[in-house]
Amino acid sequence: MRFYAGTGERTGEGIAVRWEHIDFDAKVARMEGNFVRTKADGAKINDGKSENAQRDVVLADWLVTLLLKRRTRIAAERGVAPEALTGWIFPNSKGGLREASNLRRDWRAFRVRHGLGDWFTPRTFRRTVATVLTDALPARYASDLLGHSRVSQTTDTYVGRKAPSRRAAEVLEVLGGDLKEGSKGAS
Repeated sequence: MRFYAGTGERTGEGIAVRWEHIDFDAKVARMEGNFVRTKADGAKINDGKSENAQRDVVLADWLVTLLLKRRTRIAAERGVAPEALTGWIFPNSKGGLREASNLRRDWRAFRVRHGLGDWFTPRTFRRTVATVLTDALPARYASDLLGHSRVSQTTDTYVGRKAPSRRAAEVLEVLGGDLKEGSKGAS
């Protein structure tokens, strides 16, 4: 779950990440595709949902630390050096490609453990990441991280705007100039 908190990735994108897609020195994950299951082809990794789906995603320091610890633990279990570890970062129990239904099961268990309602899904978590980012940065940053081809996709669909923010008023203070209550020209 923390990987999704640190990246805001789509469920299938997180499933499709491999160890060889992570550059720990640069603190970047390369999103190479998206897990999908179709009747015709079964489980596979496609090229992604949008033209920007294949992209580099910068990783927060805490997420790099988490992934390094995971890599060290899994490498020790497999008897290989951490740097030599390849394959899915979040595999199924046999080391293969994880099914989205198994990830949803894990989300349900996480919700129960933490007393969260049914509203807490990978999609709502993705929306939360978009909102947190756009509260601190221009929407372009969130759009790039989430792999949206248009900034408007991020702002119109993903960013929650039900709670008013003082930030707009703080920014508009520059337009007040010398106007102070009681000063000449104040109205």
